[in-house]
Amino acid sequence: MSTPPPDYEGNRIRQLKLEKQARKDLIDDGCPPCYPADLELSSDDVPAQYEKVVSYWSPQPGVRILVLNAQLSDWRNFRDYQQRIRRYHLPRKTFQKYQQQVYDRRRRACEAISLRIEKKNPKDGIQTNKSLNFP
Repeated sequence: MSTPPPDYEGNRIRQLKLEKQARKDLIDDGCPPCYPADLELSSDDVPAQYEKVVSYWSPQPGVRILVLNAQLSDWRNFRDYQQRIRRYHLPRKTFQKYQQQVYDRRRRACEAISLRIEKKNPKDGIQTNKSLNFP
């Protein structure tokens, strides 16, 4: 009795189905997928603007499968953490204090962060710019 050969095509089809479902789950939960739907990740030719984010979610260097599944897993862990924090602090009315503590901790950890926010008003098309600097 011999071992059957690997079913590479069947595995690829299953992985594509899993990625498609992960994309849908991310979108349904309000998280934008890390790459557009028309990008085929099975190729080695990932556009430069997506290379870093795709490699971040890739299970191994150079492996571009199940990237959205990894993103979905991290997203769910993040959301679970956020919900636990809110369930604890909101009933105790300590959420604002918690937010301030996080803000203060981040502020101390960063030497200087500059954040620029740009909004465009849909009614009049006027763009608003706001810069925030954290010393």
